[in-house]
Amino acid sequence: MRARYFYGWNVVAATFVMALFSFGLGFYGLSVYVAMLQRVHGWSASVVSVPVTVYYVAGALLTALAGDLYERFGPRAVVSVGSIAMAAGIAALGLVTAPWQLYPVFLVMSVGWGSMSGAAINIILAPWWERRRGLAVSVAFNGATLGGVVITPALIPLIEWLGFTRALEIAALVSCVALVPVAIGVMRRGPEEFGVGPDGDSRRPTRAEASRSGGDRWRGDSVSTWRFWSVSAPFALGLAAQVGVLTHLVALVTPMLGTGGAARVVSTATASALIGRSATGFVVDGRLRGLCALRPGRRQSHDLARPHPRRRVAAREVQHARQPGSGNQSVHVRLRTVTRRRDP
Repeated sequence: MRARYFYGWNVVAATFVMALFSFGLGFYGLSVYVAMLQRVHGWSASVVSVPVTVYYVAGALLTALAGDLYERFGPRAVVSVGSIAMAAGIAALGLVTAPWQLYPVFLVMSVGWGSMSGAAINIILAPWWERRRGLAVSVAFNGATLGGVVITPALIPLIEWLGFTRALEIAALVSCVALVPVAIGVMRRGPEEFGVGPDGDSRRPTRAEASRSGGDRWRGDSVSTWRFWSVSAPFALGLAAQVGVLTHLVALVTPMLGTGGAARVVSTATASALIGRSATGFVVDGRLRGLCALRPGRRQSHDLARPHPRRRVAAREVQHARQPGSGNQSVHVRLRTVTRRRDP
């Protein structure tokens, strides 16, 4: 008897598209915005970097509420609103004329990032998968990688061709036109809408359903455990290092390699992550989670202790991206594993 197709793969595909634009424009794209704002307006790196920091902090605060927002309004509404907010912020970014204007613009963008970042990918897919969650999340996160391979490098020649303002308007329009129909037409709350359980199995009470009545208490219990912080704290340090390099990558390499070379560096660095991320997806559901984190953590610690010349920044970033388990896909899977242990 032929196995029935599981709609969860449609949701994975939709989440892939969401990650393609949210990371391509809202994460890797920041490197382009920072470099171009410095070049167009003559602002210093510190003047542009502080609003970017506010963007990440605001997005993180919203991410803490993302689970409740998705549970209350559903992924179709949250992703639609988030995509509109990110598109509005990106379009407005090309119109700023004073440094203070960067703050409200990035705050608007943070609504999109907080609702469509790595945490959102896991939140959307969690109801659909249990046995193959690591693989599903890995496939969706490859959309984030392709965002850095395709979307972000494409911004650089587009800006050279059309100018900063016009290029960002087009990027914002394309992302909104792509994301809103996908969110409304494909995304659903969970497999129970189709009468099945996670992974397409027969429906049964899931851990999420069992713990839903004690959501706030369960979340507080998880945050208070050493397991949660043993995963969160190291990954926060590692991701902070990666974000710092990626945010200024285009500005660092453009004087040496030109705009075309900068686009190739961004594309190569993010493309390399496909190797590690895909490999992690096949093993992270098993007993090798800790091993997946060990090598990239050791490599990053080594490089932080021994700074490298500017001309080698791009090469080091490529090496980090290739490490199996590096990046924010694996931390969400591991956090999910940690918090599972608090489920009744």
